[in-house]
Amino acid sequence: MDKELFEFVESLDNNANNPEPAVDNIWSDINTALESWTTRVLDAEAEQSKSKEYQQVVEEALRRQQRDGLLTHHDYTELVYIASLWNNLLNTTSCYTLGCIGVKRDIIAILLDLYTLKQLTKHTFVEACLKL
Repeated sequence: MDKELFEFVESLDNNANNPEPAVDNIWSDINTALESWTTRVLDAEAEQSKSKEYQQVVEEALRRQQRDGLLTHHDYTELVYIASLWNNLLNTTSCYTLGCIGVKRDIIAILLDLYTLKQLTKHTFVEACLKL
């Protein structure tokens, strides 16, 4: 009998004689996966909180610049829109890392908007899309 096949058959016999350790390992793996996912959820919540703060700080800075006459209303509006795109990208990718694969289309749309507004290079846009 082939050595690998023999070892496989032996492992089946061992699992049949001692089913509890295998079950314990499975529950341990499930518990580890759950803890990891929970940590990612909490990290995503923290990231979304940071992104809200980021949006507020950027908008306040842009308002000050507009008040000081450094930005026109049109420039202010465009820059707030760009900031909101970056903010949405952060939040959407955060959801994607939690397992929400349905947001891929949203991520690509945001990346395309950022590329169109010259916030991303073509190379960065393509590489980001390929990594989804």
